[in-house]
Amino acid sequence: MRFYDVTSFGEELRKIRSKEKIMLKDMAEKINVNASHLCNIEHGRQNVSPDLVYKLKLAYNLTDEYTQLLMSKATESSNFIIVNFSEVEEFRKKVAVEFFQEFATIDEDKLNRISDILNSEGE
Repeated sequence: MRFYDVTSFGEELRKIRSKEKIMLKDMAEKINVNASHLCNIEHGRQNVSPDLVYKLKLAYNLTDEYTQLLMSKATESSNFIIVNFSEVEEFRKKVAVEFFQEFATIDEDKLNRISDILNSEGE
């Protein structure tokens, strides 16, 4: 089951790969990053560093204008997460939406308790 969709930055990575006719692992190798790290960036599970954008610029001879677009998309992608609920049952969707609606106002104690619950191993 996939919970993450490709971010706008991830879409740009795919465009570069498509143009170059390469796979994600080839791109990762060329810019000297781990393929799983690049995949996580593409899907919004990790943030994009300016260093990664610079590596892409050098490796693929990107224009300054396109590099600026990538930086903009990287910033945009780090400000939100895209979650695909298409295969998630209604109750889970409801709980997730309720959580995100209250997220900014949840006090630290409650966040710590939620984190403890989420990180407990099979208890």
